[in-house]
Amino acid sequence: MNKFYVKNVMKRILPIIIVCSFVIGSFSVVYADEIPTINSKQKMIEFLRDRMCDRDETFSVEYVGDDINNAAANEDWDKMWSLFQGLLDDAVSEDYAVANYQGDYLKNDAFFWEKNADPNYSDYVDGKWIVPSVKFTILNSRHVTNHEQQQYVEKYISDTCNKLGLYGNKKTPLQKVKTIHDYICKLVKYDYEAADHSKDSNFYQIEKYRYSASAYGAIKNKRVICQGYSHIMYAFCREVGIPVRMLGSNTHAWNIVSLDGGKTFYNIDVTWDDDGTDKQSIHDYFLKSDSDMQEYNEDHFKNPEFKTSSFTKKYPIPNKSYCIYKKVNGKNVPYCPYCNQKLYGSKNEHLDELEINIGKVKLKSAKRIYKKKKGKKKRTNKVKLKLSKVKNITGYQIHFDSSKKDLKNGWTAEEKTRKSTKTSFTIKSWYFKTPGKMYIKVRGYKKVDKKYFYGPWSNIKKIK
Repeated sequence: MNKFYVKNVMKRILPIIIVCSFVIGSFSVVYADEIPTINSKQKMIEFLRDRMCDRDETFSVEYVGDDINNAAANEDWDKMWSLFQGLLDDAVSEDYAVANYQGDYLKNDAFFWEKNADPNYSDYVDGKWIVPSVKFTILNSRHVTNHEQQQYVEKYISDTCNKLGLYGNKKTPLQKVKTIHDYICKLVKYDYEAADHSKDSNFYQIEKYRYSASAYGAIKNKRVICQGYSHIMYAFCREVGIPVRMLGSNTHAWNIVSLDGGKTFYNIDVTWDDDGTDKQSIHDYFLKSDSDMQEYNEDHFKNPEFKTSSFTKKYPIPNKSYCIYKKVNGKNVPYCPYCNQKLYGSKNEHLDELEINIGKVKLKSAKRIYKKKKGKKKRTNKVKLKLSKVKNITGYQIHFDSSKKDLKNGWTAEEKTRKSTKTSFTIKSWYFKTPGKMYIKVRGYKKVDKKYFYGPWSNIKKIK
């Protein structure tokens, strides 16, 4: 072959060879960079967390750590997978959350990992494999939202916080939480159809229901189940620096928030405070103690993970629901942090929620008072009563009638109210002068502001 021909051909193809070599070499470097080698549990957790935050569906990592690698060397696959699953669980735990959309938020969004492991068997010594590292590959990391949808959530939350004036110190923590609570209740409605399917094994695979447990669903579709309410509540609170967690029972999800930087926490359930209209008006589950949350239902009995000593120590909840104290006549008087109404009783309740237990009165005696006129006894308009003592009352309500049956059934000819709490007193009525039989009953009452609370009626007694 002509040497000039060869020289000419080489001159033409040499640049192509060089370029191809560069490209192939570049691909090799990129691939190597995509599989990092990590030698500590802490860094491994951070790597997994960051991959999930980026919503990476497929990624690999080579782990150099004694715990998992020793399990692989001993061919104890159950232990190896259990330890690796523990790393995945830690990656979405609040303990390793350093940014707003991690911790409980990420845990609620990530729901499935298809995993593969490739142990590096380097040597076989004394009947045992030496495994310096294990390459783990996540083949199919599944999240409720993808990367673009998560970016949409973050921008919406940021824009809304700015619009509502939640950044900075213009609002107190209480005002911020109240504003967020009310905004969500107006934004979202409960998705009853999705709730009916929430226990289905393929719930997150169904496009119609997939987003109903997420902040994305609350923003985009404006219809979610309880997880969606608590998810977006978490996102808003973290965005403006309010310490917050997502809690749950077997049937429900809600939040706890702190107004003092994490020293104490209170329950807040946006789902149950949403009245189903665009005008939020309910505050039954706003900054409540555990006992107040659990008083009327079983949905707020927390799962065991939220009742451990380590959890309750880190997130202490006081025995009483949150309230604001104001000085009234030199005394600290509790007021509702939501509606600014005065609270009453040992449980700091609203007046319309207040329940006062008033003991039953025992009517010991009821005697007419007579006066003598011309040697004859004549009835007066007075009757003297003797009662048993009842605590926590303002006074007594007295009903009397000539018919015992009518009195028993609530029909009353005459009624008197006695403000005194004395157990022996006299009442007056023209009715007592009339001839015939007369029957009487008594009960205690307590007046709080302009509302009356009554105890049970006493036994009916015939006036002698």
